Amino acid sequence: MSALVSRIWFAATLATRARLVWMALSLPHLAAFAILLWSEGDAVSRAAFVLAWGVLNFALLALTRRPIPASALALALLTILVLLSRFKHSVVQMTASFIDVMLIDHDTIAFVFTIFTSLRWYVLGAVLIGGPILFALWRLDPFRMRRLPAAACMLACLSALTGLSFAWPEANWQAYNDNGYLSKFSRSGVTAIYDFVNGGFMDSAAASADRLRIPLEDSCQPGRPRPHIILVHDESSFDIRQARGVKVPGGYGSHFVSSDGKSRRFVAETTGGWSWVTEYNVLTGLSGRTFGRFSYFLTRIAAGRVERGL
Repeated sequence: MSALVSRIWFAATLATRARLVWMALSLPHLAAFAILLWSEGDAVSRAAFVLAWGVLNFALLALTRRPIPASALALALLTILVLLSRFKHSVVQMTASFIDVMLIDHDTIAFVFTIFTSLRWYVLGAVLIGGPILFALWRLDPFRMRRLPAAACMLACLSALTGLSFAWPEANWQAYNDNGYLSKFSRSGVTAIYDFVNGGFMDSAAASADRLRIPLEDSCQPGRPRPHIILVHDESSFDIRQARGVKVPGGYGSHFVSSDGKSRRFVAETTGGWSWVTEYNVLTGLSGRTFGRFSYFLTRIAAGRVERGL
């Protein structure tokens, strides 16, 4: 009788373990499918999402050979990308791009942790909680996949994603939409790496037959003293009523009323237009369009490289 009970208990334990295994294997992919339906709005974006999800999963499979921890880690990375994209969009109205990864540095990370002091505790908590869960999934997973087939599947998904990215390139204005987080990130990775490998950050010719004539003073001799130039760049506005005795037209104050109904003294645009390109052009005397696809990130690229200007 005891032997029969032992066999029944052993069979029930195996059945419970099997259900847990299949649940742990399917849940990350179901969660990713839910994120796809929520965040991707058209067929091209959804196809890019599926291919990027395949690249990520098969790359982790090639490293771990275990599908359960690989899919769980892929879902964690996807969740982090979505959260960072939504955070960036709430600050500068643009979602995360692969170029952000190319330009990431210690100063950027230090600035984020300084401004958002609670963020370091969230990161620490995620590591302390996620580490044991990932280890448990590692021990639970009975499946194994050979590295060569996983790498081949990853390359197949990457090739398809590359072809899709060049066939339907992402428009610059799409970065302002608060959706398509993974599809835009993956497609921007393909095009940004291609442009960087072929021409670097600057979209300039490899050589030029023209030469700059030196000294420049010989080319232009004004007949009178040069004037002082004052540029008013009215992307950010200060309420001039703070200065006494200044007359303003009727309805002037409505410009400084924000969405919460409060009147502000200063209104500053972040990235609703090309104001930062205008500032770069004026202050450096160089054209922001020379950065091509990277022009949206020219202030970060130029930091530490452009030293003199107006």
